[in-house]
Amino acid sequence: MNKTAKNSVVYLCGTIIMAILGFASTMLLTRILSTQVYAMYGLLSTFCTAVTMLISFGYDSSYTRFYYNHGYTQKKFMMKCLKVPLILFIIFSVIVLEPSHSLINYIFESNLSIFAIFILLCYILFFFLQRFTQMTARMEERAINYIVSNLIAKSGFIVFIFISYVLWKNVTFEIVILPFALSSLIAILINILVFVKVANHVSLSEIDSKGNTVSDRELIQYGFPYMINDVLILVIPVIEKLIIRDLAGWNIL
Repeated sequence: MNKTAKNSVVYLCGTIIMAILGFASTMLLTRILSTQVYAMYGLLSTFCTAVTMLISFGYDSSYTRFYYNHGYTQKKFMMKCLKVPLILFIIFSVIVLEPSHSLINYIFESNLSIFAIFILLCYILFFFLQRFTQMTARMEERAINYIVSNLIAKSGFIVFIFISYVLWKNVTFEIVILPFALSSLIAILINILVFVKVANHVSLSEIDSKGNTVSDRELIQYGFPYMINDVLILVIPVIEKLIIRDLAGWNIL
């Protein structure tokens, strides 16, 4: 009970800090970024989150649901949950990297360099891997790891953007993409140590003492409805932003 109380305090403090940083970052970004780049930054955040939810295919929800009774070692269960998302990520990467780059050029109405597109894909990859490592920290009751990684993932990129502003004064959209990827990578590294410590543990509840393992069918049956819900919630704002951008321009967006 004492550990639960301490973790609750950590989660509460972390939530308050994230809210304050979110408010402060809005004021900072509106002064550092031009009107168009700020609008593109908002679209980038929403678009990448929607793509991450789609690529995860609900396996992130299944990961937490069966975390304590999957019957595998934690390492093997993680690999099992990442298999389909990684395949979907490869398919998405092929679509994005096709020679004309039609999808990305339409979404951001800009001819991004191949380097910027590569960093964008790295960010999406890091983003959904970060979700799994963060959930591991949460399920293992490592509240400090969870909160710190969340703070870095959601607000750490502001530091990198500010450094870019100090060095170059003119922060372009391509410069904005890199801090997103870096902050997600650091968030992964913070929680990867938690995963390493439990990687060889076998998770099996008393209810399933016979040693049965969770199947792919069970994972997808549980996670798929969550994926549909999450994607619909996020795709609608993306479509709204694109409509406003097409009808009124970046400044209005």
